[in-house]
Order: sequence, then C-alpha cells, then structure tokens
Amino acid sequence: MKNSVRKPATRGARALLALLLTAALLASPTLNVRADETPLYSDIDAQYIAQTIWGEARGCSKMEQAAVAWCILNRVDNENPYFPDTISGVVTQPSQFAGYSKYNPVEDELLELAEDVLARWEQEKNGEEDVGRVLPEQYIYFGGDGKTNRFRTQSGYDDIWDWSCENPYEEGEAVQG
Repeated sequence: MKNSVRKPATRGARALLALLLTAALLASPTLNVRADETPLYSDIDAQYIAQTIWGEARGCSKMEQAAVAWCILNRVDNENPYFPDTISGVVTQPSQFAGYSKYNPVEDELLELAEDVLARWEQEKNGEEDVGRVLPEQYIYFGGDGKTNRFRTQSGYDDIWDWSCENPYEEGEAVQG
C-alpha cells in the first residue's frame, strides 16, 4: 500500500467540517450528552449491556436483569483501577461477565431494558435522586446458577444483596433469592 500525504485542510474547510460534526452530534440519537458535553453512553454501549444480560440473566426477572446492567455501570463508576472505565471495557474484560459474547443476540426487550437503565444512570449522574436504581453502587460482583444471580460487594464473600430496593419495573414481580 502506498503512503499518501494529505494536504492540510484550509481554514474554511476545517470550519465547515467542525460545523457539520457539531450539527451531526446535536442531531444524533446515538449519543447521550451530559451537561459538560461529554458523551455518557452510546447505542453500542446499550447493545453491549443487552448482550451481557442475554448471557447472564435471560429467563430471570426484569429486576434481576436490570441489576446485571447496574452491576456493569457500578464497575464503570468504581475507582478501583482493576475495572475499566467504559461499558465495553467492563463487559469484555477477561474472566469477567462470562455470559457476554459478541455473538449473543440483541433482543428488543433486553435492549429496551439496557436503554432504560442507562437513562436512569444518566439521570443519577445529572444529580437526580431516586431514579429507580435496583442495585446499590457498592455491588460490583455477582454469580448465579442459571436461574438467580446473587450480587456482592466483594468477590467470593457472603455479603449478598437482599433485593431491598424498590422494583421500578413490574408490580408484584418476585425476585428469587
């Protein structure tokens, strides 16, 4: 392949490009932008979460599925340098989220749930309280038996989450635990 050298863009071309990029970002439904103008998450992030839920919690209650999404976001927000600070980094980290696969389907119902949790997370980041978080932020580990997931603050310990958060999804939905 030949090495090619690009000519520098003119000031007018750069200005036009910046204007077009700004317009595209403002009109784009794929990015959710915080007040400080940095994207909090993208449609791709919602797909990663939906694929992880499919692998880790399909067949579980909606609240348990949402808890998997919150566990991912808890790791993104966690200051421990062991955890990546992006959604894709968290779900693809080796030896973590064994149920994630890029080949998992992105089912509409799970994608809608992932988008809902991401919207609640964004509201929380913008200072809102009582957004419908179903898993406290200190819960960053979980394991399951294929029917029920158990969330923990530390890997391998018995400090299992008791499902005491209010369920914003379905009235009367029981969480097996």
